Order: sequence, then structure tokens, then C-alpha cells
Amino acid sequence: RSCTCYHGQASGFEALALQRVRQGERILFTSDSQKELEKLERLFKKEMPEMKSIRNDRHTAYLPEVKELTISPNQVLARELFQVLFYSPGCKSGWDLTGEDGAYQFDRVMAIFRVLPTSDQIQMIARYRPDCPWDIYLAETIQVHGNEAVGSPRKLSRQMLEEAQSIAHGWNIPYDHSNRLPLEQFARDHYVVATARAGLEKRINRYSMVQRLIEDGHTVEEVQLSYHKKMAERMKAISYEIDREWGDLVASIPLGDGDNVELAKKLEQMEAPNPLQRAKAEKIRLVMQFPGVDFNNPEICYFATRQYKQMVRGVDLEAAARNLEAVGAAQKKATIEQFEEPIIAVHHLPHKADKAALIRDCGILDMVASDESFTFLSPQVLELKRKVLARAADWQRFFGFNFAPEQEPITFLTRAAKCLAIKFDASRPGTEERLRHYRVCNTGLIDERLEEAIVKLGEERAKYDGMTIAELDRIVDAKKQKSRAKFFRSAARVSPEVTSGACPARKYGRPPEDFEGEFFNEVMNMERVNSLEILTAEHQEHIDKLLALRSEVEIRAALLESALRRYAAASSTISIDSDSDMETMDVDNFGGGGDDRSPPDLATG
Repeated sequence: RSCTCYHGQASGFEALALQRVRQGERILFTSDSQKELEKLERLFKKEMPEMKSIRNDRHTAYLPEVKELTISPNQVLARELFQVLFYSPGCKSGWDLTGEDGAYQFDRVMAIFRVLPTSDQIQMIARYRPDCPWDIYLAETIQVHGNEAVGSPRKLSRQMLEEAQSIAHGWNIPYDHSNRLPLEQFARDHYVVATARAGLEKRINRYSMVQRLIEDGHTVEEVQLSYHKKMAERMKAISYEIDREWGDLVASIPLGDGDNVELAKKLEQMEAPNPLQRAKAEKIRLVMQFPGVDFNNPEICYFATRQYKQMVRGVDLEAAARNLEAVGAAQKKATIEQFEEPIIAVHHLPHKADKAALIRDCGILDMVASDESFTFLSPQVLELKRKVLARAADWQRFFGFNFAPEQEPITFLTRAAKCLAIKFDASRPGTEERLRHYRVCNTGLIDERLEEAIVKLGEERAKYDGMTIAELDRIVDAKKQKSRAKFFRSAARVSPEVTSGACPARKYGRPPEDFEGEFFNEVMNMERVNSLEILTAEHQEHIDKLLALRSEVEIRAALLESALRRYAAASSTISIDSDSDMETMDVDNFGGGGDDRSPPDLATG
């Protein structure tokens, strides 16, 4: 096949995908991210409402048409002739799309991979058998979790036995007491090498895929994509819509007296739960984890459920770091229980206390609690960098951060704060000192920024007082033409010696004329019919962002207060005294007398 491996900015690849669909190509689109598929599907339908498409992943598996597609994919595709078929990793096994002797054909397979290793990526894109071009976007590296390559011991034992028997059969030797142990050792060594390779594939994702495709005999071209601002903004807006809708749905779900954590587990483990069932499970867990917070409020649900629950995870981690003894005792109990099981599932051992200890020991908690501003020269920031580098391997294992001594000290501060879902405000106060100052966002600071932004908006509007509508329209047109000319000047600086795909000056990895209608006609926000609003849109959007940030900060504070109360209640029931905590600790039902509505175990969250 003809394969093009893209890397760089995903927004450029998303723009390319939209362009291909606009041109009428029939696309089979796969990704290891369900959120990515959902955003792309919504983007395409916004552009082409008449487009016929279907998405097969866990979130749509309950739909009758998706069930039929799962059972008889070739027959359904030949009958419906979808322009775009989206499918997720759940479809990589058992799906064999043959093309039905020309009854249906896709012009191209496109894929965005961010999570899975190369072997799984190949399985997904190879579901479609007919020869057609492959366009594959690859993240440079994929986060490797510390224990993900260990595997289940029960599965490992069974696999070792089967592989040893297979080796004996292939070598035509008896599988008995004389050679059983050497064969099993050989199989075990093979498994260790295979899992190590899987980890390496994730660390060098892009290079691994290119090498694999070349080894399989495909023609491979590599293309670097630059940032596509307009597409990035669109996808961000679509992601916002999806998160808002989900938050509204979670908030609207009523809970009864019998709704507890066990019910949430059952709903989550269903093979094809519908949106209401998934939303109910999510709301139960939020209510249990943060007692006293009003999750009937859509705004709170939005911030607690968006971006894969980044705020919830960050708040819970901060509360755990501030109550490390209770979490450590709970983790100790959970670990002992794991080792008392007949099959030791090492990859399920809890590490919450280890993560919380990293956060506490680096000093980030004291820094975010202060009202000071920090620069890369601040003693606290330099000390944070020193402590993080001393345990850089642990930060990489538990949080996926690769820290290096040559990185700026402020990078260590912002990444550590990211684990806690804390936002920073960056500014350059004064005219002589040009250092960037970082302060943790709080309501007082945001109110100051809001007052400044409102004053600037008034000053900007005052510039156009007394102008007619025609005069304002001429100013808007002049700004559009200036932006268009600037774009072409930037693209014209392409050096003839440099290939088009690898040249950073060639916008988005494609010549500018490809994006004529898509980009230039939307330089300004044309939904704003009032010319004065267009001219002051930047200032108004800044105010809107500050208002949204203020709401986020307030909600995070409420969640943190609830989490700290929960951990304090757990600490009061746990004796942190040698090994006696194993006898007195009851983290599953603390403060609840065995109530099914108790919060989750502190060791695992």
C-alpha cells in the first residue's frame, strides 16, 4: 500500500481529513480515542449535514444499526454505502472488511493513534482488506504506565503453558518432565522480550510504525504537519459542546435511595450501556466521592466530567497528598489483600500513596497555597526542580512526565500543578523587569483581571464612536485582506530545496491554496454580524474566558473542600500506629456504618 505517516500537530491532520471528505472521498476512519472519533464525526456533519456515516465504538454499541453492523459488517456496508465509517479499538478483533468484491469500496483508510502500541495500530488499520492508501497520524510518543506490560499472572501462566506446548509440537519433541521446564523458560523469555518491545513501541511510536510498514513491504512517506489554528479552534469548540452536553445529561439524572457504588459498577461493566446508564454510573461515583457537592448543577457536572475528569483526579490527588498517612494505610491494607489472593495480580497493586507522596515531597502544595508570584529564578521553583529531578523516574512512571536537567525550572512548576488541575496566570508586571511571573489563579486575582479587561474593552469601543456602519465594514474588510496577504507571504517563503512535507513554513503541511475557502473566508468570526462586535471580539472573548475560569476555580475549591472532609473522616477512623492500622482500619465504610453509599476506597480512589 501507499502509506503516509503524519506527525506534528494533530490539527493539521484533522484539517486534511475534512478536506478529503469535502472532496467526496469515502473514508474508513479509525482511532484509539473514542473522544477523537466523536469530535470528527460531529465536525464532518456540521460541514456536510447530508453526509451518511456511522460510528462503531463502546458509546454507540447499544444502537440497533451499530449492533447489526457489528454482526454483519460487509453486508451492512454494501447496503448502506456510508461515506465515512468510524470505528474504535473495540472492533479490531473479529472484523474483516473484505469489500464484498467491489460491492462497496473505501477510497482511503485514515487513522489517528495516541494510545495504542504499533501491533494494535496495525490490527486496526488492516481490518479493511482491499488495497487503498493509508493516512496515519502518529503521536511522537505514547504514555507508558508503570505496570501495564506486566499482564495478568493467571493469563501469563496459561499463555506460557500453551506456548511451551506449541514449541514442543513444532520441534516434534515430547512435552514431558525431561524438557518441560526448559521449554517453559524459553516461552517466558519470549514473553519478556515481547512485552519489552511493546513498551518500546509506545516510547518511539512514530518510528516503530514507519519501520513496521517498511518491513511489511509498504511504500512509506513521512510528513510533518504544522499547527492549523482554525481547525484547532473548531475542534476545541466541538469538544466543549460534547463536554457540556455530557455534563447537562449527568446533572439531569435523578438518583434514588438504592443507587450505590455497586450499581455504578454493574452499569459500567455492561457490554453496551446507553448514555443514560453511563451518565447514571458517573453521577453515582461523583456523589459518593464528593459528598455535599450539588451535582444536579450542570455547571459543576461540566467541570467535574470534562477532559476525562482532570479536575476530579487533581482534587482527589491534592486531598490525598494532604492526608498521606490515611492513604498510605489504606494502600498497605489493599496491597496485603492482593498478595493474600491465590493469583497475585501485580498490575492491580495500588499506587495512590506513591503518587501523593511525590506531590507532597516536591513542595508544590505549599507553593499553590501561597499568594506569591514565581519566576524561573524563584528559590522555591529552583528547589522544586531539584526535588523532581531527584525522582524523575517516578514522575515518568506515575504521571508520564519526562523531565530533563536542561528544561526551564518553570516547566517543572507548571507540570506539577497540572497533576492537580491547577491553573496559573502568567504576566509580565512592570516595564523594566521582563520576567514572566506565574501566580495560582484564585477568585481575587481573576476579579482584578476582569476589571482590567472590561476597561480595555471600553477603550477599544471608544475608538469607533461616531463611525457609520459603512466605515466599520471597510475596516473589517481591510483587516481580512491584511490577514490573507500575511498568510500568503508566510507560505511563499518555502525554500525550493526543502521538501513540502517537512518545511515548517508551508502551513499545515499543504500548500495554502488548498485552504483558500476554508481558511481565508473565516479569518474573522463571521457569525458576529455587527462590525463593532467583530472589531472588539478579541477583548470580549478574553472577558468570557475569565468568567469561565472564575467558575472553574470556584467549583474546584468546592470539590477540594469536600474531598478534604472525606479524607479527614477516613483519617479519624484509621490508627496510624505500627501495624495496628491493619486491624482497626475500615476505609470501605468509614463514617457510614456499612452503608452502601460510602465513598470509594482511599487506596485506589
